[in-house]
Amino acid sequence: MISREEYLLTCLSEEASEIIQRASKVIRFGFDGIEQGQRLTNRERLRAELTDLLALVAMLNDECDLEYTTDQTAIRAKIAKVETYYQ
Repeated sequence: MISREEYLLTCLSEEASEIIQRASKVIRFGFDGIEQGQRLTNRERLRAELTDLLALVAMLNDECDLEYTTDQTAIRAKIAKVETYYQ
């Protein structure tokens, strides 16, 4: 049996891979695309996956002393870095 920490980390990695898949679908078929047999758009499905990821981050933060923060300075720094590399 795996530990709770290992379980949460496994769930986190699974959610991250689902975000990768959903982002790829958005790139290929657009935000408003709807897969055959689905009722939600790619935007709605990506939003749901991001929510799932954030839930796992919160759980890790609470239970594993991740010390994740929503520090706006750190977030703005990452945004600036991403924008720099986009240029």
